[in-house]
Amino acid sequence: MTTPALMFKSESGSLLAELQAVGLGDDAAPPLLERRGGAGPSDHRALSLGETTLMVPMRGAGRSPFRLRVLPSAETNGARAFLLRDDVPIAEVALPGAPRFYALATADGIPYPKIALLHARRVLASTVMQSCVRYNDAARACRFCAIGSSLAAGRTIGRKTPAQLAEVAAAAVRLDGVEQLVLTTGTPATPDRLRDAGADTLGMHLEAVEPAVRAAVMPGKAEVPVERYLEAYAAAVAVFGRGQVSTYLIAGLGDRPESLIEMARTLAALGVYPFLVPFVPIAETPMADAPAPSAATMERLYRAVGRIVRESGVTSAGMKAGCGKCGACSALSSYEVAS
Repeated sequence: MTTPALMFKSESGSLLAELQAVGLGDDAAPPLLERRGGAGPSDHRALSLGETTLMVPMRGAGRSPFRLRVLPSAETNGARAFLLRDDVPIAEVALPGAPRFYALATADGIPYPKIALLHARRVLASTVMQSCVRYNDAARACRFCAIGSSLAAGRTIGRKTPAQLAEVAAAAVRLDGVEQLVLTTGTPATPDRLRDAGADTLGMHLEAVEPAVRAAVMPGKAEVPVERYLEAYAAAVAVFGRGQVSTYLIAGLGDRPESLIEMARTLAALGVYPFLVPFVPIAETPMADAPAPSAATMERLYRAVGRIVRESGVTSAGMKAGCGKCGACSALSSYEVAS
């Protein structure tokens, strides 16, 4: 069978938006880097299109128009992979293999992937404390969060020590060319002095913005009003600098697009990067069967928020590190450059 000559163009932001909105069918999909449960991009697989690596949500058979086809290739002495939409090849893609540091373990026998995981191509990420003060309280827990599921399944450990994180990070840099490190955590019942500890950037995450939506999908976090978050953002920008503070805005939790766009405008004016991502239903959470936002909705939001961050100068390119800098869970960076 002749393999088609297809290349992905980096300016095709609409394809990235659609792919992350509707996901990738897992029927007949070859093995890829995969994230199941836990914090971060859960129930996703890594997929590279040109110079862009995405964490793409996985969907059951028949639930996405996208799937993969892998064909043997004499040219590469291996295989070539193609992204199909409705069984029509639309782009050649790369399937990232497991990084070399995944094969190692600490002196006390803990596999490195239980301490930190690779995101995108050169970003290492770890959830330092795999717990949250709200997670085990059904009345206060975020309905979309699965921070405890990977711990319960034995895929990670509850608390990573500084020594463990340093050991894994050094190996990831040496063996796989990692360039930045993202450390996350559930909300702890302790004060934080992150700048003093050496952090370059800071993320404090709103997720939803309308009061009624916040109360419905994250009742514990909704106890802290948005106004308090805005005060904290202003204080954080004064410490970390303009463009070095970020927040997640999750489209599809129930907020109107206009509310998300207006909040993005408010955040950018403060010097905060509004990292817009689509909601991804995660297995074994109360919102596992909730619908993801449509590709058309994400396209509209990306264009609006991309224009806002471009005009404010608070863009992913200017960030030193963090989820926005990595960008694998969003197509926003593709819309930050004027077309």
